[in-house]
Amino acid sequence: MNRTDGKTGGVEMKKFKAVTTNKATGEKQIISSFYNNKKDFIKDLRSNGYSVNSDKVKLEQVFDYIIKNTNCTKIDWQEINAIGKKADYINNMIEDFR
Repeated sequence: MNRTDGKTGGVEMKKFKAVTTNKATGEKQIISSFYNNKKDFIKDLRSNGYSVNSDKVKLEQVFDYIIKNTNCTKIDWQEINAIGKKADYINNMIEDFR
């Protein structure tokens, strides 16, 4: 897995969390680590023997929000995805306007 300090070559990495299932034991666990993007995190988890639903891989703050404030249903994970994408779109528009 990647470094734990969140930095690599001066580039700030993002901390992701995921609900995973160990393929060998069937044990579910939450794993967190710093990566440049969600795709690389998922790829690394899968190559290390974990089953991962990409809907349940989020930035740490979003993941913690879902765990603490929802019932963790499939809809909860999908709705937060949609809200996150819309928020990113709005933030990008604001940045472009400045």
